[in-house]
Amino acid sequence: MIRNSQNLLGRCYPFFLNNENLNECHYLYQAYSPRLADESLTPLYSLTKVSERTLDHPEYPSGTDVDLLRICAGGRPMPEKTAISYIEDILKREKNNKVYENGGKFPAIEYGDSINNIRTLISSIRDTLRWRNYNLLPGNVVDVLWTTREFLICEICEDDKLVWLEPRALYSNIDTNLSRPFTKVDLSTINLEFEPLKKEDLKQSEISRQIKNIEWSSFSRRAFSSPKRSLS
Repeated sequence: MIRNSQNLLGRCYPFFLNNENLNECHYLYQAYSPRLADESLTPLYSLTKVSERTLDHPEYPSGTDVDLLRICAGGRPMPEKTAISYIEDILKREKNNKVYENGGKFPAIEYGDSINNIRTLISSIRDTLRWRNYNLLPGNVVDVLWTTREFLICEICEDDKLVWLEPRALYSNIDTNLSRPFTKVDLSTINLEFEPLKKEDLKQSEISRQIKNIEWSSFSRRAFSSPKRSLS
């Protein structure tokens, strides 16, 4: 388990906007601390957009830090008070879940006593994107956060009775163009802990729920690209 939330500062997280054109429609956000909390004087946590690719898809907003929240909210405008309320709703079950203004940018949140606020925020936003814009049926692919540094591209596979996920490639979180997969990783050693689903009563929501659980655990996994597990 990562005990020091500040270890997550500077980390980047990909947010793909659909699973039909993964390398054409995406945002990349980076974690940073804009200031200290007013009362506790602990560092606040926020996200800022460091890159985007939506040029050929004008249906997706671009140019601001809150574009990600706008998509999750169905495309409606996202003034700061609305953005704060949206994140408060995501974090309503977490402790120490105060949300602060951040100069019109992506709102800032308190770390709390653990990293739960952070991973709830990121995993919930990614779950909303899947729910709104993804086709989670057999034959398609889906991105899955695997560690705080890497994500997987998995194929939704099927046979006569079951549906399951199989890893097809591992990428650095910053490689949203899917240009440089880690070729030295043995994907057969990756255990997704995805429970195969019966094909006869398949629900896309169940696939997304299991992916969210996998991504929740991603904050605790050791990265393949960490210094002690170099891929070079």
